[in-house]
Amino acid sequence: MNLAWWLNTLGLLLATGAALLMYYCPTRVQLYTEKGDSVVTWTRGTPSENMKRRGQLQIALSRIAPLLLAFGFLLQLAGILLPLCDSR
Repeated sequence: MNLAWWLNTLGLLLATGAALLMYYCPTRVQLYTEKGDSVVTWTRGTPSENMKRRGQLQIALSRIAPLLLAFGFLLQLAGILLPLCDSR
């Protein structure tokens, strides 16, 4: 197995992981009132510390996912272009 195969495989795995993160940890849409104040809504009443921690984790994962997707794409692109550069 050569380097191009490994780059493609790693890129595909990263992109798949990023897609799963984007599906299970979607970004939150912030709502605003007409005055410009942010609206905080909790579906289960007052949030506990565990729910706040879980929300912070969801925010972090939703910000990391697009970066992983882009990095996976770049790895796949490098895996495609690497054999083209070696053939010259």
